[in-house]
Amino acid sequence: MRRAIQRLTLAGAGVLFAQAALAGPIILRNDYAPSICGLEVSVGENAPNAPVQQFGGIEQPWEQSFDASKICYRVSEPPDTCGTWSDWRCCEAKDGESLCAIE
Repeated sequence: MRRAIQRLTLAGAGVLFAQAALAGPIILRNDYAPSICGLEVSVGENAPNAPVQQFGGIEQPWEQSFDASKICYRVSEPPDTCGTWSDWRCCEAKDGESLCAIE
């Protein structure tokens, strides 16, 4: 019985690993505004409650690839002036490469 449980546990871990391996990078792209003064990106399962990376002076076309299962981002409002921050928006990786367009 114990060996059967170990095999099931290993099989379950293999499925989780295979699912994680299938998820590709998330590409964050600026399709939102010609110019964005500030952008904050939080990466990982705990995003947006994970460490934040800051980007500034973003012009179209702009994109950045993140090797993560989930990213969250927020932009300065208005986009071309560093004022307040928008609400967090999140994207999760799908099989292959995922695109997350800044809105």
